[in-house]
Amino acid sequence: DYQCPYCRVEAQMLRKNLIATYPKEVRLYLQEFPLEQIHPWAKRAAMAGRCFLQQNEAAFWDYHDWIFEQQPQITPENLREKVIAFAQSKGVDTLQITRCLDSNMMEPQIAMSVDLARSLNLNSTPTLFINGRRISAQLGWEQLRELIDSEIAYQKTANNAGDKDCCSVSLPSPLRTK
Repeated sequence: DYQCPYCRVEAQMLRKNLIATYPKEVRLYLQEFPLEQIHPWAKRAAMAGRCFLQQNEAAFWDYHDWIFEQQPQITPENLREKVIAFAQSKGVDTLQITRCLDSNMMEPQIAMSVDLARSLNLNSTPTLFINGRRISAQLGWEQLRELIDSEIAYQKTANNAGDKDCCSVSLPSPLRTK
């Protein structure tokens, strides 16, 4: 939720530390969950993020960092203007961003992300998952690092750790004879 002040703190902490500390061990996946009832511009900001992502991943991460930095100055009334000005400053195709924003073409993607959050019984932001374990409390970097280190150590000893065996299923063939 780009309007959530707690998400702002957590996003800045993750961007500063996570990939720098764990460049190969950890993957960061972001899902939008704008809480529209308390954050009136969060959904539009999430749709704008998807518009940037449509152009390229680097533009999205620039936008992601920028929107959290600008959070205190953004209102529902000035969001569109500020997003377009940001796009111009970054050399992003502003016509494409404008069309994307004005057409609400990313609304179905945001709705899918919100549906996913609801299917997981989420009701607050930020919420992290570490290998499927929900972390609803906001943690400092040191606490989060301890959890990640513990999970990495566990995965090294688990029989099916890592990506090698995660997605293969083999079933005995009913045609095979003994």
